[in-house]
Amino acid sequence: MKKASALVIAGILSISMFYSLISVNAALPDEWVQVNTNGFGNPSVTYVRALRVFEGYLYAGTSTNVPGGLGWSELWRSANGLSWEQTEAHSFDEANEGIESMASFNGHLYVGTHNTVSGCQIWRSTTGDTGTWQKVATDGFSGDHEVLSVYALLAYKGYLYAGTGGSVDHALTLWRTGDGLTWESITTDGFGDANNIRLTSVCIFGDYLYVGTSNEAQGGEVWRSATGEPGSWELSSHGGFGDRQNMWFYEAAVFQDMMYMAVARGPSSAGAIWRTIDGSSWEKVTADGFGDSANDEIRHLIVFDDSLWAGTRGNCEMWKSSDGVTWVESSSGGFGDTDNWYITATEVFENSLYAGTWNMNDGCEVWATPPPPLDAIVDITPDTLNLISKGKWITCYIELPEGFDLEDIDVSTISLNESINAIQNAPTTMGDYDDDGIPDLMVKFDRSEAEEMIRCSLASTEKFETTTLTIRGSLIDGTRFRGSDGIKIVLPKTKGST
Repeated sequence: MKKASALVIAGILSISMFYSLISVNAALPDEWVQVNTNGFGNPSVTYVRALRVFEGYLYAGTSTNVPGGLGWSELWRSANGLSWEQTEAHSFDEANEGIESMASFNGHLYVGTHNTVSGCQIWRSTTGDTGTWQKVATDGFSGDHEVLSVYALLAYKGYLYAGTGGSVDHALTLWRTGDGLTWESITTDGFGDANNIRLTSVCIFGDYLYVGTSNEAQGGEVWRSATGEPGSWELSSHGGFGDRQNMWFYEAAVFQDMMYMAVARGPSSAGAIWRTIDGSSWEKVTADGFGDSANDEIRHLIVFDDSLWAGTRGNCEMWKSSDGVTWVESSSGGFGDTDNWYITATEVFENSLYAGTWNMNDGCEVWATPPPPLDAIVDITPDTLNLISKGKWITCYIELPEGFDLEDIDVSTISLNESINAIQNAPTTMGDYDDDGIPDLMVKFDRSEAEEMIRCSLASTEKFETTTLTIRGSLIDGTRFRGSDGIKIVLPKTKGST
């Protein structure tokens, strides 16, 4: 009774190094592993402001906090999500104190900075290599040194858009470029409201480009345009969705045909997530702080593995939802490190979800979910198991997806329902048990142990039952696989049964 494989997963990232790196917190609801040394080796590098994938690399833009002085920024990258190299130190300009945003546009990686000396800058490169970077925007775009940060970068209909923020009394600005060099102003006055001080959210939903603002006076606003042209923008929502305490609109994401917005509230309030189906009417879909006031802000949203994920400030937690309404905690307590204050960036790379943190004590951290296991096809015999039989083995035949070799399976890792290990001194052979032209590996499990496990798991007293058995294991490089098969169970007669 063989079950078909759901899909073939190609290009799986080898995860053998995941478990030999810095930290694994198995007590978390989901499995997360740290994939960098704190601060990339320097505890003064306190947080990862941006994560972005470009040309086969995962890039991490960082910042530092230097008491009484200016910090600096660094740009790091990894080809496998584990080993990191620095591509720009004191990124591009000594006065840049942080990398706030990154985006890919027309074959270049663009990087937006935070600069309190001369105003924000944007740099670009076709390769990301050291020495290949070109400055394409400077001095707050227009010589306005009060435009301090490029908070958002996004490509839309042939243009790259850049949203900024400045000092507390300076309105946000929005710019765009078609060639990466010449920038056109969309707004320099906060869409006519000087209280819109930061543009921290950009998202494409339907045919529109949406932006979210930070407004501490009336509550955050959402603006949109179907073309991006100056003068084409319309107000989608204002006044913090009806509550002026909803002051900061951070990251937005599209999930299951709806747009979601991460919202931070005013002092002594916790953040929440809102969503819209049409860009105009919004509804709240989470409790404040996911029920914990310590989660004072929700900063990041990202879609991964058929779920919407959210990162918080305060407890530094990751949450996820498969429907946008019911949320479960994925990681808690700063991934086990209470010095992690909040999730500062998220990105998907090589089938894993990555999250960066702010850590003022030991330096920033990057955490990741290991790639999901390969979908193996398994056939377990006998198809019908009599719990009072005297057989010696339960036999399992394992087929791996195309591109993976049975000889790479580490037999010592194979288990049945995560409780019974394959017998190491029993016969293991490679063949084609089902004659389907795909080779399979035969392994055996102790029948009495399997029967006892099944007997303890069945609540029914019916004579015939069915149960699903799951085989798990790993390749020698750490790549995991998993497959299930259903078998029929014959229960022994009990006294008084007919």
